[in-house]
Amino acid sequence: MFTIPHIPFKKNATGQYEPGELDILGDLEIDYEIWDIKLSNASISPTPSILTIKNGFCTLALQDLTLNLTADYSYITNPPILADIG
Repeated sequence: MFTIPHIPFKKNATGQYEPGELDILGDLEIDYEIWDIKLSNASISPTPSILTIKNGFCTLALQDLTLNLTADYSYITNPPILADIG
């Protein structure tokens, strides 16, 4: 099984994400850029109670939390062996 390592997303002073580079398997480099990240949809199960206030503390319980993010991206591999088709 092949696992992609943690992708370091960095923001510049204006809050835009900066392009980055991944070095995978030694000789394969992936230059990437991600922009326009948006939360397109979110849902949560109403049971159990999301927030329970007790004497001196409160409990936050999240169950079946679903977040759908959308983003635009581009990448270039070196050597050019990967293609985004579709």
